[in-house]
Amino acid sequence: MTGGLREGKGTSWEGGVRVPCLVSWPGHIPAGRVTSSFAASVDLFPTLAALIGAPLPADRVFDGYSLAASWTNALASTPDRPPLAGYYAGALNSMRQGVWKRVAPHAYQSLVRAGGGGAPGSYESRRTEAALYRLDQDPAETRDVSAEHPDQVMALEDAMARVREALGDSNIPVSGNARRPAGSAAALSVLQSADGSIQCGATNAVVHGVDLRAVFRPEGDRLSGWGRESDWVEWDLEIVRPGRFRAALTPSVVGVPIPAGFELKINGQIVRWPSSEGGATPGAEVEFFVPGRYVLELRRTGAGSGPGDALSGVSLRPR
Repeated sequence: MTGGLREGKGTSWEGGVRVPCLVSWPGHIPAGRVTSSFAASVDLFPTLAALIGAPLPADRVFDGYSLAASWTNALASTPDRPPLAGYYAGALNSMRQGVWKRVAPHAYQSLVRAGGGGAPGSYESRRTEAALYRLDQDPAETRDVSAEHPDQVMALEDAMARVREALGDSNIPVSGNARRPAGSAAALSVLQSADGSIQCGATNAVVHGVDLRAVFRPEGDRLSGWGRESDWVEWDLEIVRPGRFRAALTPSVVGVPIPAGFELKINGQIVRWPSSEGGATPGAEVEFFVPGRYVLELRRTGAGSGPGDALSGVSLRPR
């Protein structure tokens, strides 16, 4: 239930992004204070840094904003924060500043039937056009006031244009000039199973690019959106029993052919899947001579993307 707010999780509407935040720090944060100002998870890092007196690194841009003053001082007014971009799966769907929220044209999934008994619910695809909402008066986002407040429309559209230029927007699409690859994390390391095989899936993938994304569904996770050759995915492997392995792409749906044009790189070795039947190059094997950590990269080398282009990942099985 969203308390009358529009839509739910997995969308950029208020029903998908608005949640309460409860903070307790006896002796430092006054009890009983309530504020209706909005914040986001990106604000936690600069806020906690300010609370412990740690300066933020000066060599990077932070999207968050410190809330420390309004948390610790019951008499302090909550300052106006810079505009906050609302991204979902690489798409810039909204821009919020104060009570104003500009919604960009975009598609979204709407729940039409709730799940039950362990079965997932069902969704339908919908689309919205550009709109402006005043959330203090219309938190359910039912009335577009763009025509009444053209100045707010212009200000938020300008803010969206600046963010698009830096971070991109898959609604357009624009790639962005300030995007940087995500780093691998030790927590995502792929370990060998008891039989020596290695399964690289969406849950432990580090995804790079504009359109490519990890999609998590009850029926199975997958990597979808292989439309750009510049998009790619990597896995951090920990090999404890080295040897020779057979490499194979794993389809997201059993029986659906692997699409053409994929290339795998690991430890200086390359395996390609050039055919529309998904057949790998002869001798599609990779070899690890010593135990250690390795990075496996997978990218699309052919153009095109479609429903059949989703993969669940890569498998390496001992020979």
